[in-house]
Amino acid sequence: PGCRSINELRAAGRAPRRKFVGPQDTVRYHCSRWTTGTLAAAKSRPKGARMIPRTILVFVASPRDALKQRKATDIVIHDLNTKFERVFGVTLQTVQWEAFRPGATERPDIDVQQPITRRLEKCHLFIGILSKRYGTPLPESGISGTHAEFRYALEHRDRISVLTYYDIGQADKTAAEIGEAERLARLKEEIQQAGVLAKTFRAAEFERVLMLDLMETLLELTT
Repeated sequence: PGCRSINELRAAGRAPRRKFVGPQDTVRYHCSRWTTGTLAAAKSRPKGARMIPRTILVFVASPRDALKQRKATDIVIHDLNTKFERVFGVTLQTVQWEAFRPGATERPDIDVQQPITRRLEKCHLFIGILSKRYGTPLPESGISGTHAEFRYALEHRDRISVLTYYDIGQADKTAAEIGEAERLARLKEEIQQAGVLAKTFRAAEFERVLMLDLMETLLELTT
């Protein structure tokens, strides 16, 4: 099932009745909200307002122990993009550090975080995922790449929407993870002080939580 076409909704002159009982019905609901609200908002958009491109870059930040969630993010966005394009007129494209690290680490004399930050500068949406690892501190800054990415996104929230998730499903920690706990706590404190509300999740529910958050965020970005 999908939502009615934009032309059908325009011809009807009103949004369909809300049916909000599951993820697919959420798509229909956002479709109706977009149709009745976004067109008017676009016409009245003030000069200098934040403009959103047709392809929205989504930066995914996390240490290596959140690999499953990183892959799940790609799956969720791929599954939703057809609906996003039809309803909102945009698509999402993930940007992940895996695309940068191999080439960057071949040159130890070069700041490996620099090309990643340059790419992050072009993103409108930031998804940060933390589990039990903090990550390897970079020699240039003394903080991990994930921490650097979070810090940049938090400092530029006027143009980057930030979604943050904490994995609470893994109780046991390795020695390495215990050693990183203090740094991870400092990163979480920095996120909290920035006024960002992080959501907790267990592995089985991450995709559902992320899907609903992406839809709400995209609605905010396009209105």
